[in-house]
Amino acid sequence: MTTKSKIVTLHKKQLTTTSEIIAENCGIQHKNALALIRKYIDKFQMFNPVAFQTRQGEKLPQGGFAQSTEIAILNEPQATFLITLFRNTDIVINFKSELVAEFWRMREILSDLSRPFDIQEKRDAHFPMMDALVFAREAVGKKTTERHFINENLFCNRALTGKWEALNESDLDVYDLRLLKAIRSHNVVLMQYNLKQSERQDALDQYVIAYRAKKPRLKLVISK
Repeated sequence: MTTKSKIVTLHKKQLTTTSEIIAENCGIQHKNALALIRKYIDKFQMFNPVAFQTRQGEKLPQGGFAQSTEIAILNEPQATFLITLFRNTDIVINFKSELVAEFWRMREILSDLSRPFDIQEKRDAHFPMMDALVFAREAVGKKTTERHFINENLFCNRALTGKWEALNESDLDVYDLRLLKAIRSHNVVLMQYNLKQSERQDALDQYVIAYRAKKPRLKLVISK
């Protein structure tokens, strides 16, 4: 696998990939992939409207930000159509099979019969964490408000996704639901050592790394 991150994700309850991911893994300049999408936009929109997003560039040491990047969010037929417009080099053919397999794998995971159970398990792990937070703050004479509860959930979300933001559980596959439950449970353990959130962050990140190494995502094996 040549990707550095997941090549298929849930976007607004739909399995998608991006023009950037496809270009990177096919050895093609991203601007050329976008040009093809715009050239054949009518064909792409036969499979639903194409969503474009602009991602802010990285912060520069001297101030300001690097140039922003526009990407196209593509569903499975749109992604497949884009790749058919590329020349069939070895790298393109290899990524075609990898992308098809990943869309298949994600559909299997999302249709997993255990999903309702995993959602409930993830929700149940929330309450002991909130109790632990209240206890830890009371131990040092501090009150706990709704803001603190929200912040603690965002803290765990960051350990899962790398971003301090709310998550829609319907956008999480079974693997991420189970990992988020484990993150919350481990966070409770760390709280018992009276560690501040900033002191728990690195330990929680290391826990996630170890979890993913020990329990990697399922992969589809294709027989040749």
